Amino acid sequence: MVFNYQFVELPKLEIIQRRVWQDHFYLDIDDDRFWPQDKKDWEHYTELVEAVETIMDWGKVWYVALVTVNPKSRLPIHTDGGENDKRNPYALNIPIHNCDKTYTPFYRVLDPDYKPKPTTTFGETDLYLDYPEDQVEEVDRMYLTQPAYFRHQMIHSVINPTDQLRVALSIRFIEDISKCMNN
Repeated sequence: MVFNYQFVELPKLEIIQRRVWQDHFYLDIDDDRFWPQDKKDWEHYTELVEAVETIMDWGKVWYVALVTVNPKSRLPIHTDGGENDKRNPYALNIPIHNCDKTYTPFYRVLDPDYKPKPTTTFGETDLYLDYPEDQVEEVDRMYLTQPAYFRHQMIHSVINPTDQLRVALSIRFIEDISKCMNN
């Protein structure tokens, strides 16, 4: 069975959240961003590495991204891109700050013949498909209240109706993690 998301328990979550927030809250964020970073930049977060290794070996992490959504803002409706993203439709998303009052809606296309607009948001190899709001309808919604396997190949957005920045981590793997999910 295919899931849009599935919550998972991770050890030392509060420590991970506190350390990442303390280290990254200073960011001068002027737009909603997906900040991919080399996994080596995250290896000093030993609690994060240990937590991820309860799911899959850290050596199989492709990269770690900080996902930020400004107050009273939303990400475009899209599917994530890149060749490896297409092979691995799930990521491990971890809430860091203000994720419980923000949400990720999942959508389906209204017209099966509609062709989404491709955009290269983060480089030529990362092709994202954008969808206008009038071409989709919401079919599911996730509040990232705890870590979750997240199906980033499903059309989605992130909506932050609050007055605070929303921050999450999205860990991408070089192998498909769906086999780790409880089916």
